Amino acid sequence: MMTFRKFAAIACTVAVAGTFISCNSLDDDDLGITEQTITLTVVPQGTFTAVAPAENTESSQWKTFSGATYVLKFDFKTQKCDITVSGLKYIDEQTSQTFTLSNIPLSIEKHPTIVQGVNHAGPMAFQGTDGKNHIVSDIRLFCMLDPNRLFDDNKQRNSVYISFKIDDYLVKAIEYDQYFFGTTSTTDLNNPDQAPIKSTNARYRLQIKLKDSDNQNNLNADLTILNPKFIPSMPVERMTFPSIPLSLEADGYSLEASDLTPEISGVPYPGFPITDLSAKVVYETSFNLGFTCTSRIGSYTVNVDATPYALNTK
Repeated sequence: MMTFRKFAAIACTVAVAGTFISCNSLDDDDLGITEQTITLTVVPQGTFTAVAPAENTESSQWKTFSGATYVLKFDFKTQKCDITVSGLKYIDEQTSQTFTLSNIPLSIEKHPTIVQGVNHAGPMAFQGTDGKNHIVSDIRLFCMLDPNRLFDDNKQRNSVYISFKIDDYLVKAIEYDQYFFGTTSTTDLNNPDQAPIKSTNARYRLQIKLKDSDNQNNLNADLTILNPKFIPSMPVERMTFPSIPLSLEADGYSLEASDLTPEISGVPYPGFPITDLSAKVVYETSFNLGFTCTSRIGSYTVNVDATPYALNTK
């Protein structure tokens, strides 16, 4: 079990990248700790808000809105968390709510050395800026601070996932920029009986974006792969699969593309076509990806079994 001191040290010494912008360290009173808190702020630029009717979370029901500000205060002495939400838009872009949920019990996480969070059924009530009482339930906060979670510039990539129900809506804060690490398996289609070649060197980055400014329900993502050694002697260190259509779901999202042309440094690479791409992200848990790639020396199927963690957590 991770001590508070270790989690605070990770939180307050890393180079904060993207979503988190601030943290407060603890205040020690020699060996008797008088304050055991850290505060992390999730900025609106780091996430977008996904909303669906709580009773119908089919892909067609999801809408997206600009991100809110989340201030997350962890108190390890009381084992409680305060979550302050500012500027939350979930009905339309002109209407927002600001509220604080206090003294929420911290959850027991599977990987407590790198994760802190909340998994609280509620309900909790607040009076909104509209003067009405609102009910929040099924609160899930997953905050990861993994010092080994690097991509290619030696900056730590933190991660946050926030989900809750507010009245009749399911609301999720989803990061635009997400990273995954795991095992890549490649099968030579010309030698299907040969055992797949497996590697843990590749790292995967998903950058979610809107297709256009007029239709917020249409999302896609660029998938960048560091060390994409899918075939023998593959010469590139980084490859991007651009603009893969993305569909939101209750537990995550899926990506599908029948064919695409990868890019290297922004330049299309038609000599390495990708077909039958399918991927599934389960929030805070997993990233599974499969596709077929073709080159001048043969065709290969690639399957990826990854998680948000840089550490081996299985």
